[in-house]
Amino acid sequence: MARQEQNPFDQVSRLNDELAEVREANRLLEKQLRQAIAEMEHATRELDAETARRQRIEEALGLYDTRFEAFFKLSQMAEASIQQIASFVLEEQIKITKSKIGTLALLDDDEKISFVYGWFRDVVDVCALPDEPMARSLAEAGLWAQPIRERKPVIINDYPSTQYFRKGFPNGHVAVNRLLGVPAFNGERIVALALVGNKDVDYDAQDVRQMNLLLDGMWRLIERKRAEITLQEKAELIELANDSIVVRDLNDKILFWNAGAEGCLGWKKEEAVGKISHALLQTRFPKPLEEIRQELFQNKRWDGELIHVTREAKEIVVASRWALLHDVDGERRAILEINTDITGRKLMEKQLEDKSDRLQEVNVALKTLLKHRDEDRKDLEGAILTNIENLILPYIKKMKTGPLSHTQTALLEIIESHLREITSEFGKTLALQYRVLTPTEMRVAALVKEGKTSKEIAEILCVSEKTVSFHRNSIRTKLGLRTAGINLRSHLLSFS
Repeated sequence: MARQEQNPFDQVSRLNDELAEVREANRLLEKQLRQAIAEMEHATRELDAETARRQRIEEALGLYDTRFEAFFKLSQMAEASIQQIASFVLEEQIKITKSKIGTLALLDDDEKISFVYGWFRDVVDVCALPDEPMARSLAEAGLWAQPIRERKPVIINDYPSTQYFRKGFPNGHVAVNRLLGVPAFNGERIVALALVGNKDVDYDAQDVRQMNLLLDGMWRLIERKRAEITLQEKAELIELANDSIVVRDLNDKILFWNAGAEGCLGWKKEEAVGKISHALLQTRFPKPLEEIRQELFQNKRWDGELIHVTREAKEIVVASRWALLHDVDGERRAILEINTDITGRKLMEKQLEDKSDRLQEVNVALKTLLKHRDEDRKDLEGAILTNIENLILPYIKKMKTGPLSHTQTALLEIIESHLREITSEFGKTLALQYRVLTPTEMRVAALVKEGKTSKEIAEILCVSEKTVSFHRNSIRTKLGLRTAGINLRSHLLSFS
C-alpha cells in the first residue's frame, strides 16, 4: 500500500534514473566493444603482418635452400665441361628469379659476346648447345648487351616501353615484357653476361644479388677448369720433354719427376719422388750448395753445370737451370729444376780442345819449318847472287874486252842483262805480276826495258821486225796498256 501510495513523479524520476543507468551501461558496453573490435583489428593486422613476415621468411629460407642446393651442385661439377656448367647455372638462375626465359653468354678478351645459349621458353625446355657458339658484336646485340655497355646490372620491368621495342620482335622470337641483365667481372674485364626475362612481378635488387652470386661461382669454377686444362696441357708437354724436369720442395725432397728424368737418370718416378735429390743423384756442384741457394733466393733463378750419377753409376754432365716457384700469396713453395744432358757435348768440346792444342803445336812446327825454309831460300839466293857476281860476271866482262863481232857483243850483253835481271827486283816483280806473258814476250819485254828498238830486238832474237811488233802489241794488251796511252818502256822501268 505504501508503494502504491508513492507519488507518480517519484516513479518517473526513478525510471529516468534507471534509464540513465542503462544508457551509461550501454555507452560503456559500446566503448568496450569498440575497444575490443580495435584490439581485434590490431591483432588481426599483427597476425597478417606476422603471417606475411613468416611467409617472407619461408620464401627467403626456400630461396636460401634453393641457392644452397644450386651452389652445392655447382661445387660437384668439377668434372663437367664448361658448356655443362653454363647450362646448369642458366637453369638455376631462371629458377631462382622465377623467370620464364633466359640466356647466358661468355665473352672473349675483347668483350665480344659469344653466346652459348639461345632463348628458351621455360626451364624444362632446355635445348642442346650449338657446336659453334654464336659470336655477336655489341652493336648487333641491341638491348641484350646493355649491361655490357653500362658495365652494371640493368633492370627493365616495362620492356615494350623502351626504344628497343619500336620494331617489335622478330618472327618466332618469344615476347618479352620484363628483362634483367647482369654482367660478371674478372677484375675490370667483363667475362660473362646472364639475361633472364618475363618474371610475373618486377625484378628487384634481390634478383640481381642472386644472379651475381651464381655468376661469380660459375666463373670461379670455369677459371679453375681452364687452369686445370692449361696445367694438364703443360703437364703433357713436360712429360714429352726430353729434358730432365724435377720439382723439389725447399728441403730438396723430390715432388715431381718427369719421363725425361726417368730416361736420363734411370730412376722411375715412384722410386724418385720423396727422395732428397742431391743424395739420390750424388750431385757435385761447381761451388758450395749454400752459395747456390742464396743466389737462387736472391735472383729467383740459378743456372750452371752439375755432375749427376745415374742409376747405372754413370757420371753425366748436365746444364742445370733452377727457378723458384711461389704460391698465390707470393710465398716460396718449391724449386723447379730443368737439366739438359750435355755429356756428349762436353766430350766433343774436350776432343776439339785436344785437337786445337795439337793443331797449335803443328802450327808452331810449320812456322818453324817455314822460317827455316825462308832462311834457306835467302841463303840460296845469296849464294846464287854471289856466284853470279864472282864466278860469271867477271868472265863476261873479260870477254867483252876481246875481239867480238857485233852480234856476239849484243848476245853477250843480253846474257849479262839476263843474269842481272835474275838478281834484280824487276825480274822477280815481272815474273810475279805478269805471269800471263809467254817466254818470248818476257824476252821482248826485257829488251824493250833496255831501250832496244824493234829492229835491234829482231836482230838479237833472229826474228822479223814484224814479229817483234806483234809481240810488243800482245804485251801491251796483256798488261792493260793498249788504250791507256802509256809508253811500254816507261811502264816496264817502273818496276826497276
